[in-house]
Amino acid sequence: MPHFKRALIFIAVGLAVMICSPLGIGLVYGLQTWPLSPLLAPFLSPGTNFWQMMGWGLSLFAFPIALICAFFGILPRRHWPLYALGCVWMWSFVLVRPSFRHFWPMRRAGLEGSVARLEVLPPALERFHREKGSYPAQLNELVPNYLPKIPETRMAAYPQLRYRRGDQKNRLPRYELQVSTSAGFINFDALYYRPDANYEFLHRAGKIERIGAWAYLHE
Repeated sequence: MPHFKRALIFIAVGLAVMICSPLGIGLVYGLQTWPLSPLLAPFLSPGTNFWQMMGWGLSLFAFPIALICAFFGILPRRHWPLYALGCVWMWSFVLVRPSFRHFWPMRRAGLEGSVARLEVLPPALERFHREKGSYPAQLNELVPNYLPKIPETRMAAYPQLRYRRGDQKNRLPRYELQVSTSAGFINFDALYYRPDANYEFLHRAGKIERIGAWAYLHE
């Protein structure tokens, strides 16, 4: 039984190390935009990335401290290979951003799928405008005369689509569609659509990457 418990502890620690490593952080980053089961959504939320980053940050110090304690006999010395392996694994990714870049194609594929699902909205909004003389105050006004239903993003971590009609307060020329796609931690990435395709206003916030007629803001 003690050996069984020890094995379970090692397995649990190993899984925690994998999940909180840059590899695990990058995998969550890539899958956040995929049309996965709603049951997985809580595990792919921006909050998950936050706790992953916190776990990785703590492990950068925890493993070296454990290795030093094992060297001086404060912790069992027979476990020093495990602590050393943890040090090598965590410190081999001193920067997390390379992991994000590695999983960006996966994330972009999910974004492209979402953009394809949402592409029915602009034509419907324009038909509404031609017939009514203005854009709808809410997207629900398009149903059922212009669309059978409002399309969903179907992104596991980003189901909410935001619509804003232009007015004097927000200074939008016509309207704007937006999906907040924060990767977690301190990040404000977002996916935008404007009918005039003018995304110059985003340059002040970060790098812009076009995805079809939409623009993705890398904050």
